[in-house]
Amino acid sequence: MFVEVRTRVGEKFGTPEESINRNKFNKLVKNAEAYINFRNYKGKYRIDAVCIVLDENKKPRRISHYKSITS
Repeated sequence: MFVEVRTRVGEKFGTPEESINRNKFNKLVKNAEAYINFRNYKGKYRIDAVCIVLDENKKPRRISHYKSITS
């Protein structure tokens, strides 16, 4: 399993989810595939995303876990 973690202090300038754009998504997939090929792994895998929003005191306000963002 691969996990992309995105963190933002507040959501004034966008959410952590919005920061996983098409370019970032493509890089995640490419890097996961490169690692799997390097390790000669033949099993199943998935890419998850964990998005964290912190309040002004840097304490977690929201944590969201998205499973299998590639499917």
